[in-house]
Amino acid sequence: MRPRLFNLTALLVLSAVTHGRALGGNIVVNGDFETPVVSGFYYKIYTASQTFAGWTVDQGSTALLTNQYNPSLSDQIYQGHQAIQLASTQGGNGSIYQDLITTPGMRYKLSFAFASNPFASETVKMNVDWGGATVASLSAIPSHDLSNSGWIVETFTITATQAATRLEFLNTTPIADVGGPQVDAVKVSPVPEPSSLALLGLGAIGFATFRIRRWRIAR
Repeated sequence: MRPRLFNLTALLVLSAVTHGRALGGNIVVNGDFETPVVSGFYYKIYTASQTFAGWTVDQGSTALLTNQYNPSLSDQIYQGHQAIQLASTQGGNGSIYQDLITTPGMRYKLSFAFASNPFASETVKMNVDWGGATVASLSAIPSHDLSNSGWIVETFTITATQAATRLEFLNTTPIADVGGPQVDAVKVSPVPEPSSLALLGLGAIGFATFRIRRWRIAR
């Protein structure tokens, strides 16, 4: 019987660790921009006030890009088959946002991939806002090479102050350029506090110890 009790302890500790990992899930909807599926052409344009699968276009115009119809465009997308570009042939610097459900006081890890459209005519610039405050101001030089778009993964640790926090990506290129900044693989994950994980583990061990004591008394 004792091996079963020790197995129970190990199982509960593993459960606590797994629960801690679960806290790190992505709270962004459609962060990889794979929805809706772009069909029939290389991109689909969305303009101010339009929405698509969790995102809202705040200003200007944007283009949901796909590499499904031309293998030479494969590197123009960081992950999967689609990415968002904060500019389009409709003109105007584009921006998109999503209002996330957050816990006040909790820290989050924000990560995303950023690059310039290979055919941009100038250095493109982009701001990343969290809860109305700018987290980062980024720039990227066009590669003019479809085989190497120069994707860079950016990571930041941020803190929520409200129950709903707006995450926004804004094209700040001085001159509107149809080959503007591109974004893909957006993730926002809660950062579990070390003390919380420790409490989960101690709670599991404590419960297992209680079960062992009961087993001994029952004998």
